[in-house]
Parts: sequence; structure tokens; C-alpha cells
Amino acid sequence: MCEAGRILHHLIHAVGDARNTILIVGYCAPHTLGRRLMEQQPLIRIFGQEFRLRAEVEHIGGLSTHGDRHDLLEHIRGMSSPPATVYVVHGDEPVSLAFASHLRTEGISNIQVPHEGQQFDLLTGRPLND
Repeated sequence: MCEAGRILHHLIHAVGDARNTILIVGYCAPHTLGRRLMEQQPLIRIFGQEFRLRAEVEHIGGLSTHGDRHDLLEHIRGMSSPPATVYVVHGDEPVSLAFASHLRTEGISNIQVPHEGQQFDLLTGRPLND
């Protein structure tokens, strides 16, 4: 998602040069630098400094290293007993809600799809700051 680490330093030197191609591999959440690059926003902010996006940006969506819906379901089905609460925290909201709905058909009753900044007591599963 291009949010931390060495990639930021590489991007500082790459975004402004039309000879460069920035290849985004996998999913980038909304409001991340990676998503802003994918959307080809004209000004990109890195370390508080604005850079004009002149590099070409390409995206390959099928190479994510995160488990997908099938992998997650298989993991849950392999548990000796279902988890007391499942927090669906990865993915855009419509996809997260659809996955939560599918988990209910798997017999899991307490599923939370938190909104940004929402906190939960992990022992009780209750929201702390609604």
C-alpha cells in the first residue's frame, strides 16, 4: 500500500519522472498512498512534501500475498471450535460485509466489521468507543 519503509524513498525519486513505471501489485486500501497512485492523482504527498505524478502507474491485482476468502474460510473450518468473535478488518466495506454475511452461514454468530477508529474489548467483544 506504499505506506512505510524504503518504498517511500524509492517513490520520491520515481514519481516525477515520466520515464518510470510504478507497478502496484495487489490490493491497496482507500486513503493509502498506493491507492492514490493507482487513481493517478496528479499530486502525491510523501513525507509531507508534494510531488507531481508524471510516472506511468500500472496495476496487477492478482498477486497479493494475503489469504483470500477461500483461505480464510478454510482456516476457520479447520478450527476445533469456532471463534467467539470474528473481526473482519481487511478489504473495502462492501466486500467485508459480504464476507461477514457468509461467515454467518458457516455458523459464526458474533462478527464485527469495525469502522475506522472503532475499538473493541477483545475479552467481551463489545465496542469501547461507539
